Amino acid sequence: MQLGAGPRLIVGVDYGTTSTGVTCALTNDLQIGPVWTVFKWPGGEECGFRHLKVPSRISYQQNRQMPSDWGFRCQPNSETYSWTKLLLGIQSSSDQASETNTFNDPILEEVMRMGILKLPDGKSAVKVIADFLRCVTEYVLTHLPEPMAQVCQSGAGIDYWITVPATWSAERRTLMRHAAQMAGFGSRAEDRVFFLSEPEAAMHAVPYMDGVDLQPGDGVLVCDCGGGTVDVASFLIRESGSRPNFERLSADIGMYDTDDA
Repeated sequence: MQLGAGPRLIVGVDYGTTSTGVTCALTNDLQIGPVWTVFKWPGGEECGFRHLKVPSRISYQQNRQMPSDWGFRCQPNSETYSWTKLLLGIQSSSDQASETNTFNDPILEEVMRMGILKLPDGKSAVKVIADFLRCVTEYVLTHLPEPMAQVCQSGAGIDYWITVPATWSAERRTLMRHAAQMAGFGSRAEDRVFFLSEPEAAMHAVPYMDGVDLQPGDGVLVCDCGGGTVDVASFLIRESGSRPNFERLSADIGMYDTDDA
């Protein structure tokens, strides 16, 4: 790829309930270079060398202010915090499943009683997510391959793309933006932060899949089955090519109401 003046680094972050993935690429606004997906995560060697994603979990030092470990490095006997994504905004009126702040799902309610869905004393879900995302991005940005590392070290702008469930309320999206800002995303003047629904992000990847030949008028149904949420969306292809134009057809379906729907 021949980059013009001012190449930028794109960092795509898929923060999931149970695991998180990161993919990077270079762009000059005219074309996008080869994509690099993180397969090697700290501590992952003990569980196998290549991992597409890292566990979305974090543990803290005794004062519970600074993280001690994250991802694969969290020890079995340590107090680890996970599934935090489901706690984001759960106390807010627009996202309550009931007046008692419970999930509209008996399995999740049982998991919460088991203590898996919990927060450190004095920390909100936003803060825990921010701490985890900071650990993830600091690792990724210090292990970039060339020429991505060179572009990053030159001070070039970074575009962060963060995926979120399609059915998240505006309030939850705002809280996730706060977490990203606290994690250092967009902290420099030349950096930018964008959000994209998880089904739409998957739709952007479909044309690059082997054996896929999308044509105008084709319909695509995306079912994003994650560790804690499920989103379903349908799209209509308007224009094909390397950068297809598509229109979303369906209303938001997913999260905890998928079975009910």
